Amino acid sequence: SEMSRKYHVTQQDIRDVLLARGQKVSVNALVGFAKSKNILISSTQDRNELARYVATIPFDNNDIEYLYDLIEYDQRREKTTSSRVKRQLPEKSIRDAVNKLQEKRAHSNDVLTVISSPGAPTCILEYTYDEEDFGKARMLQVTRKKVRIEFELGAKETVIRLPANARCEEAVEYILGIINENTEEPFKVEKIDLSHLSSPHKRNYFFDSLMKNMDGMEPEDVIGVKISRLDEEDDDEFTDDEDVPVPCFIKKAALEGSSLLSQEEYHAFINKGFFISNMKWRAIDKTSSDLLKVEIEAGFADQANCKKFKYDIKGVYTTEKDSAIFSDKRRPASESERIKYLALIEKSSECSIEGANRDDKI
Repeated sequence: SEMSRKYHVTQQDIRDVLLARGQKVSVNALVGFAKSKNILISSTQDRNELARYVATIPFDNNDIEYLYDLIEYDQRREKTTSSRVKRQLPEKSIRDAVNKLQEKRAHSNDVLTVISSPGAPTCILEYTYDEEDFGKARMLQVTRKKVRIEFELGAKETVIRLPANARCEEAVEYILGIINENTEEPFKVEKIDLSHLSSPHKRNYFFDSLMKNMDGMEPEDVIGVKISRLDEEDDDEFTDDEDVPVPCFIKKAALEGSSLLSQEEYHAFINKGFFISNMKWRAIDKTSSDLLKVEIEAGFADQANCKKFKYDIKGVYTTEKDSAIFSDKRRPASESERIKYLALIEKSSECSIEGANRDDKI
């Protein structure tokens, strides 16, 4: 993604960007910029003071271009979400629906095109659009994004994979709506959603099963969880047991650290009716010819209701040369690794929700 670049920027706009939350421009970049103007400033000074000073230096067009390059470097990839239809959708129907949506948005800056060749097993759409956030500094307000939406056309089902944001979800909804209108047998779109499971145990079962049932992936360690408590729970129950250190007013919490599932603090929460709404773990890929450890995150954007499932491959750890010891440094997953592991999450999540729905003993 890239910022939609404005060149009529004021000194105040530059100051706002340099002082933006999250410190998108580092101290070294500020010192380097001043040095390029033959001004020497010290990197030991307070960052905000440096930013205020650098904002007073006259910026020309090249300087503004350089500033945009710096702030674009910070854009992060979004998590993925998916839905499925229990039948193969005709590729022509997808292409026709994409054309209709493109016609509908002809007067906007949105561009939606099919980039895969006809007859490919996955129909790939490229979607380019402006993302706006007017709460940000003016130079950061509009980001031009380019993303992929995939329709995996299996013989018995179609899996739709997309970035987990409202714009992409809206586009997919429209496309599926158009196809549904023009089909003899309307289909249902299925999503991973635990809102109908009111039992905390069933929600926890889902995450445990999700992690353990990814084909060929051996879970090594859980390194982060977000947990929430059902609102219906009676707060009085939380004051009876002095031994379990969970204050009654806590509705949600985030826990991090290695070997999390064996920690007393985690079990104290789970025993008190909390459920997992997000999990981050590492698993060893037993199917790979190279020894690989993969860091995975999966969970629900709507934590309380366990709706809006999204997931991500955070990165991959390889072994040190000529040893079985994994590196401490994580590298980004390649495109083929990412597709492989995302598909395993999707398959496991579907099996896990079926298990949670089916088993009354949980």
